[in-house]
Amino acid sequence: MKKSVLAGRVMAAAAIVTNVSGAGAAPSKEDAGSSSQPEARLPLPGPYVEDPAIQMFFAKMREENGEPINLLQALAYNPEVIGPFSDLADALRKTTNLNPADRELVILRTVTAVNGAYEIPPHRVLGEMFGLTPAQINDIGNWKDSSAYDERQRALLAFVDESLSTTGVSDDVFLNARRYQERDELVTVVLVSGLYSMAAQFTRSFQVPSDKEAAENWVRKEIGGADE
Repeated sequence: MKKSVLAGRVMAAAAIVTNVSGAGAAPSKEDAGSSSQPEARLPLPGPYVEDPAIQMFFAKMREENGEPINLLQALAYNPEVIGPFSDLADALRKTTNLNPADRELVILRTVTAVNGAYEIPPHRVLGEMFGLTPAQINDIGNWKDSSAYDERQRALLAFVDESLSTTGVSDDVFLNARRYQERDELVTVVLVSGLYSMAAQFTRSFQVPSDKEAAENWVRKEIGGADE
C-alpha cells in the first residue's frame, strides 16, 4: 500500500477520534462537535511508569506503533495483564479464518451494543477500509431494520447479538450462522466480540478518554498487517 494512502487513512482516523465527545457513551447529535470528555478515573500516566517491565513493554510499542494508546496505559495499572491482553488482541487481529470485513462488522456491532464509545471511531475507519459500506457502518445500531446487509451478514449479526445476551445463542440463530460460517470462524467471532465487550466495560468504568493515538496506531497496524 502506498505511503500516501496510509497517511491519508491515518489522518482520517485521527480526525474522527478528535471529534469524539466522551469515552463512556456514544456522542449525541448535539455533542458531536464537542471535545469535552468526562474526567478519567485512572490518571494517565499512572504509577506503573516506574515498573521496568512496563517500561520495556511501552518502549517496544513506541518503536513499532508509536505512543501507547490510553486503553493500554490504563490497563497498565495491573502490569501482569497488559501483556497477555495485548497478545490476545494481536492474535485475533492476525487470525486468517475470519475475513477483516466480517471482523470489523463484529467489532462495530459489539461496541455499539455495549456502549463502547472508545473503540467506535477507529473501527468505523477500519470497517470502511476493509470493504464495509457507509450504510453498513452507520446502520449498525439498528441493523435489523436496515437493508444494507446481505443474508450472510444478517446471520452473523444475529449470532453476535445473541452471544452477547444472558440467554445465549438459540439453536435457530446458531444453525443459520452455520449456513455461512465454519465452526472455527464462529469461535473467532465470539472471542473478538468478547474481547471488545471487555474493553468497552473497562473504558466505560474508568472513563478512559478517547485519544488520537488510538485511531492512528490501530489503523497503521491494520494496514501494515494487510500488507504482510
